[in-house]
Amino acid sequence: MVEEGVIKSPPQRAASSIRSRHSSGVRGSNRISGMHTLSKEEQQAILADLQKRDDESGKKTLSRKVVENYLSKFNWYWPRRLEKGAPQLSKAWAHYEHNILPRHLTGETDTEHVYRMAERGEHQEETELYPPLLLPQNALIEWGSGMDLYFISLWFFAIIMLVCGCINILSIDHFGSTAYNGDTASSISTFLRASAVCTNNEWVVCSTCEPSDWNSTPNNAPDRFATAIAPDGSVANLVLKNNCSFEQFRLGWPNLLTLGFVMLATGIFSMYIRAREIRFDEDKVTTADYSICVLNPPPDAKNPDEWRDFFEQFAQEKSQVTCITVALDNEALIQVLATRRVYENYLRMKLPNDVDFTDDQALLLAIDNHRQRVKELPVGVIGKLVNCVAPIFKLFGMMLNAEELYEQIKKMTEKAKELQEKEYHATKVFVTFETENCQRAALSALNCGQVDLRANRLGAISPACHFRGELLLDVIEPAEPSAIRYMELSTGVVSRMLRRSITITITCGLIAFASWSIFRVREASGPFYSGNLTTIFNSSMPSVLKLLLMLEKHPDEGSYQRSVYLKLTLFRWTLSGLLTAFITPFTHTLGDDSSDMIPTISALLISESWLSPLMRISDYTSNLKKHVLAPRARSQEEMNSWFTGSWFQLGERYTDFTKIIFVVFFYSAVFPPGFFFGFLILMTQYYMDKFSLVRIWQPTPRLGADLANFSRKFFFTITVVAFAVVGSFTWAQYPYDKICEPLDSRTATVGMYTNVERLDGERVEIWLGDLEKAVDELEIEDEIDYVTCGQNFRAWAGFPLPATPRVQTGKAGWFAKVSEDDLTWMSDQQVTFTRIYGWVAIITLLAAIIWLFAGSIYKLLLSLFRGVYAPDGAAQEIDFSSNVEIFAYVPEVLRAGETLPFLCCDVDDYDETMIAWVDPNNGYDYHNLIFDVPHQSLRRTEPASDEDVSFDNKEMFGFHRCRYPGKEYKKLDYENSIYSLVKHYPTKWQLAMAKEDGIIFDE
Repeated sequence: MVEEGVIKSPPQRAASSIRSRHSSGVRGSNRISGMHTLSKEEQQAILADLQKRDDESGKKTLSRKVVENYLSKFNWYWPRRLEKGAPQLSKAWAHYEHNILPRHLTGETDTEHVYRMAERGEHQEETELYPPLLLPQNALIEWGSGMDLYFISLWFFAIIMLVCGCINILSIDHFGSTAYNGDTASSISTFLRASAVCTNNEWVVCSTCEPSDWNSTPNNAPDRFATAIAPDGSVANLVLKNNCSFEQFRLGWPNLLTLGFVMLATGIFSMYIRAREIRFDEDKVTTADYSICVLNPPPDAKNPDEWRDFFEQFAQEKSQVTCITVALDNEALIQVLATRRVYENYLRMKLPNDVDFTDDQALLLAIDNHRQRVKELPVGVIGKLVNCVAPIFKLFGMMLNAEELYEQIKKMTEKAKELQEKEYHATKVFVTFETENCQRAALSALNCGQVDLRANRLGAISPACHFRGELLLDVIEPAEPSAIRYMELSTGVVSRMLRRSITITITCGLIAFASWSIFRVREASGPFYSGNLTTIFNSSMPSVLKLLLMLEKHPDEGSYQRSVYLKLTLFRWTLSGLLTAFITPFTHTLGDDSSDMIPTISALLISESWLSPLMRISDYTSNLKKHVLAPRARSQEEMNSWFTGSWFQLGERYTDFTKIIFVVFFYSAVFPPGFFFGFLILMTQYYMDKFSLVRIWQPTPRLGADLANFSRKFFFTITVVAFAVVGSFTWAQYPYDKICEPLDSRTATVGMYTNVERLDGERVEIWLGDLEKAVDELEIEDEIDYVTCGQNFRAWAGFPLPATPRVQTGKAGWFAKVSEDDLTWMSDQQVTFTRIYGWVAIITLLAAIIWLFAGSIYKLLLSLFRGVYAPDGAAQEIDFSSNVEIFAYVPEVLRAGETLPFLCCDVDDYDETMIAWVDPNNGYDYHNLIFDVPHQSLRRTEPASDEDVSFDNKEMFGFHRCRYPGKEYKKLDYENSIYSLVKHYPTKWQLAMAKEDGIIFDE
């Protein structure tokens, strides 16, 4: 943020200090320590220099140029632009582009044209914004391997869609020809002409057909059943028969060939993704490679030294335990303190910078003066609109005035004091070793079966590995430090499952409501509006899900993202794919009316190709903040707080991507042009998401390959299975008219049928050339008196798979053969084709089940009785303390609207360069919640000052503050601590360096 020229930096790589001095060839930071504070003059100079560089280079975002050159000159846009001392939009935009949006190093630091991400707020080295559309793939690793694999997957499946479309050109050509639709082919719209839409149909006699068969679910199609007066004066039943021909090679075989290509390509891609992931893991070590997490620590095991002593047995020669983090179950206290701090920050934005918040009388006076100033300010039209909606936002603790914020702070203070009197226990312990081999040794030695672990059977492992001589520890390799959700670590398994059950139930309810709404809109207004509504629902669901998932608790970001992925996939796949097939009457599958299946899917894909990217690129919530709320801010800090970037989740982006694949594959047999739509949509998403990554989205934790693996194993596999199974069903149910030739020799009366009336009371419509005309009399030329038969898979006997010619028998056996006593609807070529396709589908399904579950079930069963840990890849011979690119586990909480997280632990026994972010203007104490409402268990009750501290090596600032010469603090009371505990154990070379500056370790 920028406050009177002060640049505040969002999460970034921390300063390197004492760690970088021991490593060779590692670039250090331009900031010496998290405690270093710039003077006001330095801050103003930095900001002025950044603005000057931007003006000279002209390399600004388009939005910033429009605002600075045009919009900022109008009072309606920026009401306070002429006020003296008013906050400046130019500073807010500089803050946004240098501290929020990602930038890369340029100039002499640009090696071989490789983009290296700069620290947020970098000002000593030259930087530029990343190019929005031409960002190379190799630069995406800076956002984590998860982001890289996401864009690789998007690009790959876009190309897959293009190739599949080319394979299906023969089918597309046949569907649009007179060989398929006869003389009516030219009457079909352009987008539908290349699909299986069938307008080549005729009315035939079906004397045994019942109206209920055409007027009830799943075939509510009264427009395809009619009554008429036959030439002999009798009342006859008429039904509509599809005459579109299957007797062509070009109709179905390209679809089967496409399935084979997709299966082969997806398999190769899965192997490539796995190889790429392993290569990333070996090329770039992470904190998780050095660490373990204890899931079942004794509640009273809060002393980091006890944990260090236990795990030192796994340290090999010249190695050690480097960091210990003991997380406590104090989430309620931390949430109250975080909420209190947010309110306090909002209040500071409204008051002068010199107000002393520890002086209650001075604070109340400042609040009263602020209230008087607000009353005197003019309120424009937009301001009045904002005031109208303010009461609604206040219900959620937003848009509070100064008096209301003050009352909330008092309330949170009292609640915090109450919670501070409770006793808190250890819930998780993170142990970081100096080398990867030590971590692997610990995981191997503590590896045992779940049955032994739950029963605490001490004989399962060596006695030396029993914690306190009486407990088996449940240990895993944890997620990365930035991905740990510290406020949700203590929630038990039962509570997590119960919460997820509730959210799944609510999600299903939302799916039901959205499905009902789409169905009603389609019935009333057609597929164009229902398709747009589907896109709107799909685009809005992430925001709804964000609120819904507040009910859930997840130990790390990967688990949270998988939950998002699962629920959004269920929602989007249902609305975009399954719903249309479910609500469309069976005999309307190949129809050309707007409410029929293929026109609906066509409209949906058209909507996804323009409306979804338009909604994403419009970024309406962020633009509202930047262009409406920010120009009306009353302080620079408040103005900067509206420039935070848009919230996004990688899991949500994956669902938007897999949704398109699912829909295209699901309907590929009847709508092969969908492959080209899929190519267009995925390529648009590829470039739109790249643009959003460097111009719109806010910084997020670096994610590993969890989501990519989740997609690769489950969702990509499911889409291929859906392709095979639905494709086999599609061809087996063809021609979707629900009638067959009779087994006996019954015939119908040919001639002119009069008084023809459909079941819905309307006149029948027939094609006369290129025109469709309503008539009340028909000439019947077909002498066959047809009968109803079970083309619909819901009428098949037994399990519907495999969808081979045996489904015509009415028998449940997989190998049942068609006899002369069976009603049949398949042509000779269709029989041959469906027999092959049906068995390919069943083999694909069985292979997928084995792939998805056999290995997991085997590993689950095996893990009950023995340990299943196995190291992945080769260990890298790099010491943890020498690598300035990785950080340690430090409990923190990031609240919405805050650029930097809040610390919630004592870090005086720590090396602050192991914290994964740094604020160049304020020390870590400024961001630490433990000092907001002081408690007797703390060894100090207010932020420290370095004014009278000096070191020969300035890098020593922030290194074990409790041991500064002449300013040593008392030892922390671990037993009675109410905050999580972190402790760093320096290496021998760090101890030697510290000793040079008088920092002595006597342990």
